[in-house]
Amino acid sequence: GKMRDYQLLLPYLSPQPRGESLAGLAAALGVAEGSARVSVSRFRKRFGAALRAEVASTVQDAAEVESELRFLLDVLSSPGRDAV
Repeated sequence: GKMRDYQLLLPYLSPQPRGESLAGLAAALGVAEGSARVSVSRFRKRFGAALRAEVASTVQDAAEVESELRFLLDVLSSPGRDAV
């Protein structure tokens, strides 16, 4: 169901999924590769909107959202983040 799809799509939040192929995702979802690509795009868009809304709920000024998101992405992409 939806939870299985979520788990399959989760590695694709990264611009370069570790060892994951779009063809493999399509097979796992039981759809054509083009449909899998659309699913990844929609998943990223929904996740981004949810993340943006969550960050917006933590700041007082809407202008701070972008800088907070940049900071979050910098922290998550920095070397050694697995130690955090």
